[in-house]
Amino acid sequence: MESSQQIKPVDISFVCWNRPQFTRWSLQSIYENTKYPHRVIVIDNGSEPAMQMQLAEMKYNGWIDQLILLDKNYGLETAKHLVMEFVDSEPYFVSTDNDILAYKYEPQCWLERLVWLMDNHPEYAAIGCRPQILVGSGNPFEGKTEDIVDFPHIPGYNRIMRTQLTKDAGAWSDKRPSRGHEEIWISERFRGMGYKVGWANDVRCWHCFGDEGDWGYPGMKAEEHGHNPVSALPKDDHDEIRKRVGISTYY
Repeated sequence: MESSQQIKPVDISFVCWNRPQFTRWSLQSIYENTKYPHRVIVIDNGSEPAMQMQLAEMKYNGWIDQLILLDKNYGLETAKHLVMEFVDSEPYFVSTDNDILAYKYEPQCWLERLVWLMDNHPEYAAIGCRPQILVGSGNPFEGKTEDIVDFPHIPGYNRIMRTQLTKDAGAWSDKRPSRGHEEIWISERFRGMGYKVGWANDVRCWHCFGDEGDWGYPGMKAEEHGHNPVSALPKDDHDEIRKRVGISTYY
């Protein structure tokens, strides 16, 4: 795989709400495992003061380039739409949440691999990283060898998206908070515009699962928004997860 000619920094939009441990891991994985030029934009959906102080510390330490702190939880879709006002990287940006860990790759990082896929597959509006386990989706990768595995909707795992196309589609302007709805809705818009969405077959990420808080969906049970406490490893096996992803253990 040759390096892409697209050398402009890619904005990484990161929406979070509480869950300080997973948030720290997620931002740490981006900071340590992303060599491709990028800019991290974090929008916090009204977290507890301690969480917002942690975010301010991470910004001070260079993990975050731009930090937007909201006064309350406005819902996932509203936050994802609001962050688009700060995204100006072209032709791509990345949309992610605070439960996704980026894997370490050498010599190219995960983001460079995704940029390469978008550069070489202009028919795709968005491509997400491949997680270690899926919820309710079976295994669409089984027996597949192609670079990108098509799927009805864009996954929420470190997904790279075409910036202007996302804005032309309306981003998440008229979304209603509902698990998976934002992914399905934006994918329907993309397909209606003649584009595909899918997963990268060989660009991995780790999707953290567990029952910490309500995962950003106030009033909903874990089984209602898809984040059941399941994983390929016990949720408290932190050292093993860090080892697999390739992030340091001293934070």
